[in-house]
Amino acid sequence: MADTLFNAKISHAGFCVLFYIFYFLVPLSACAAPDENVLPPTKSSKKISLVLAGGGARGFAHIGVLKVLKEEGIRVDSITGTSIGALFGALAAAGVTPDEMKSAVLNGGLRNAFFPRPVVIQELLYFPRYFVLRILQFKPALGLYSGKSIAKFMRQHLPKGCTKIEQLSIPFAAVCVDLKSGEPVVQINGDLSKAVEASCSVPFIYQPVRQDQRYLVDGGISANLPTGAVRDKNSVVVAVRLHGFTAPKKRTGFDTTMEYANRVTSILMASIEEKSAPDADILIEPEVERFDLDSFNDANLQTAIDAGKTATRKILPQLRQILESN
Repeated sequence: MADTLFNAKISHAGFCVLFYIFYFLVPLSACAAPDENVLPPTKSSKKISLVLAGGGARGFAHIGVLKVLKEEGIRVDSITGTSIGALFGALAAAGVTPDEMKSAVLNGGLRNAFFPRPVVIQELLYFPRYFVLRILQFKPALGLYSGKSIAKFMRQHLPKGCTKIEQLSIPFAAVCVDLKSGEPVVQINGDLSKAVEASCSVPFIYQPVRQDQRYLVDGGISANLPTGAVRDKNSVVVAVRLHGFTAPKKRTGFDTTMEYANRVTSILMASIEEKSAPDADILIEPEVERFDLDSFNDANLQTAIDAGKTATRKILPQLRQILESN
């Protein structure tokens, strides 16, 4: 009888230990559990480092890229992103599915994060205040928007309790530029939402993010396709390029400042990406050149996602050949 009671106590204690491990310790190891609907990962000893470029609304294509990789059971071992590439890369590294990302950006969700007020209204509010403060010898904030709404968007859509980069289930890096040194800054730890905000802080549109005596802005001005920031040099680098196509625009002129700025930015980003593209083993190049960088609307959303899917399916044979080779 005593032996039976003793064994029962041991069994009960063992159950308690297992319950504690699985319900309290295991969830802390990653922001989100694996998706049961994903196909088994491709059997390969090689690791994949995914690099996601910046490109404003063109970055909707990243959702399509991530969706195809997921459907094909191709495991991504690390993600490096700039600007909107950092935004979608951070969500993916936290375990947010492509379908969940799409739902988050629908109905102006992402547009409101980047442009809490229409640009024209924001300019009417910002510039008079700017000049008055300058006349009074004060230093006004530089940038139309604070950028805090971008960080707020991230906090709203990240899994509960996922706040630090080091908590992510997939290693992640957000690329910014420090205005003081002019050098790229690769953020691999710290506040995830603030890192994404900094990486998305387009100069003049958003205020720089102050961090440790640095002034961080959009990494696209130096490394829009940050293949050089990949830490695992032995991995297969798969880079998603958003400015690979600079076909002539079918317009007779540029009627607004934003149209002008969009075109100039696209040309500059294409040149920057051209320098880092050779460091990628595989380039995915969605045809999204028809979208302006600030056109965050649902009409463009699905088209860009489809472009990402098409471009990714095009490189699948090449990617599988590399993964299966010796």
